[in-house]
Amino acid sequence: MQSWLVRAYGIPGSMPLVLLHGFMQDGTLWEDSAEALAVTNYVVAPTMTPPSPDESSLGDMAEGVYGVIQQCALHTRRFKAIVVGYSFGGRVALEFARRYPEVLSGLVLESASLGPRTESERASLKERNELWADQFEQAESMKEVVDIWEKVPLFATQRSLDEKVRESIRKVRLRGDKEQLAWLLRSAGAHTMPLEDEACALLKELPVPVLYAAGSSDAKYSEVADRVEALGAAHIQVARFACGHNIHLESPVAYAERLRAFANSVE
Repeated sequence: MQSWLVRAYGIPGSMPLVLLHGFMQDGTLWEDSAEALAVTNYVVAPTMTPPSPDESSLGDMAEGVYGVIQQCALHTRRFKAIVVGYSFGGRVALEFARRYPEVLSGLVLESASLGPRTESERASLKERNELWADQFEQAESMKEVVDIWEKVPLFATQRSLDEKVRESIRKVRLRGDKEQLAWLLRSAGAHTMPLEDEACALLKELPVPVLYAAGSSDAKYSEVADRVEALGAAHIQVARFACGHNIHLESPVAYAERLRAFANSVE
């Protein structure tokens, strides 16, 4: 079982929320959201760190989340949780829902891939992730890795964030390990997911409420949100926010309010 650093907030006994961070992030970047949600919920934010290349798949990460929920149960006496996943964390959350639906109270996917749409797209994603992994491994330092990563167009809207927020994101990225990040790119990239059609079928069949959140300035994941909305299932909600890819950092107040309302509806 994965051994992760887990930050906990709130009063044990209320509905647990497990917040899963994005790629090149850690649990600290959920702090503002966690503190806002802790008024009504027990919130945990693990830092998902793979101990080896052989334990860095989405399945391995999902097993780690299961372990976190088991630990939550010791404090809350609740054996189910709402799992919230942002970007990479959303891929983990989706895999968790596939493997452990019996311990899921609700599922929130924030700017998260549902998997490649075709096998051709899978091959393209794999090639892209291999190139990224090679580039990370060949870099002389994490600073070089972060400098490259921050130029990805997906994060363009983050350049308008408050300077302190941008500094906190960069500090977390710089604390990363470029070899571990390369493992995740190869073993847990979007190319390793089942096809999107399978994910959509899973979402429709889940016996718990589902929320998919996307930023209106994030064209790629706004399109994913459109396809989720088109599923037309009563238990699936779609929320859109006036921001980019990282909703909980770019629109923290509105996002926390939406998560709190979702958690209350699950109760």
